[in-house]
Amino acid sequence: MKKRNKYLLIGVTFLASTTILLACSNTSKPSTNTSHSQEKTSSAKTKEVSIGNYINQPKTAPQIWYEIESEKIKGVYVFEDNQVTYYDTSYEAATNTETTISSAQFKADYVGKNVYSTGQHAQGFIDSFYGTDSAEKISEEMLTDIIKKYDTEDGNADGVIDVTIPDALTLESISALSDDEIIEQAKAFEKASTHKQIIFEKVSLALRQLVDGKDTTSAINKLTEIENQYNQKVASVYQLKILPDEDLAETLEETLTIPIKKLSYDNVIDYTYVIKEESFSAHLAYSQFASESVDDVKYIGFPSFVTKQKDGENVTLVYDTYDLRPDNVQVTSDSVDDEE
Repeated sequence: MKKRNKYLLIGVTFLASTTILLACSNTSKPSTNTSHSQEKTSSAKTKEVSIGNYINQPKTAPQIWYEIESEKIKGVYVFEDNQVTYYDTSYEAATNTETTISSAQFKADYVGKNVYSTGQHAQGFIDSFYGTDSAEKISEEMLTDIIKKYDTEDGNADGVIDVTIPDALTLESISALSDDEIIEQAKAFEKASTHKQIIFEKVSLALRQLVDGKDTTSAINKLTEIENQYNQKVASVYQLKILPDEDLAETLEETLTIPIKKLSYDNVIDYTYVIKEESFSAHLAYSQFASESVDDVKYIGFPSFVTKQKDGENVTLVYDTYDLRPDNVQVTSDSVDDEE
């Protein structure tokens, strides 16, 4: 009897031990599942990256940023190897309203009229002939002969210069394009727009010589040099600056500055087109980071300077900080508002 009770006690003890082990095993599985679920949620979260680190990150392809006004792209900036190449894609009504230059159009719209007061063109023949008198001194045949000198684009020498300028770039028009396609479009737009302005000015200079006898051959040849020089792009080094608070704990402002070269009309000294060195700045204050979607493509960056977020990327830009800034991010004690 005692022996049977002993076996019974051993059996009960074994059963209880097995039940406890199974219970422990069942409670450990949900814990493992919860861990995996947290990893997925974490990986789906937006990743915060500072501006400096985002621009500086190692890439196998260029990173393109866009200077925008509404959704129109005024400039395309290609970042590569810590340098930037700039393409001017602005469409100025004062210089690009026409895509053809004909003698009749030129005579009706420009000759003898003070259309250069906007600062886009010189007042060459206005000053010489006091207003509309110059129009009476130039015949349409004279104009045709002048324009034929520069009518080399279509090869028919019909006295009409046709300069085809591509459609202006917008965030919508580039959303479906690859980086290479966007760069090619920016190049084509800038080249055509530049050529239109240069050809227009060459005709203006030739007309000036016709009405006042001043030899403008040298100035016309100089324009050819300027156009060729402008089309040969040279990358520049950009600069990032942060303004931290007094404790160096938080960043109050961040500014990106890029030296650029633009084709500009000098109506003070040269009275013709020149290449001017300017500075483009994108400024951030009060954490006003841009984040907008166009045709399901997300653009992030500064309020008026954005880049297209890559497929699969889920990034939120944040300020660079004093402690964690990249090497090329400088620290300043001057606010942009104070500089203005």
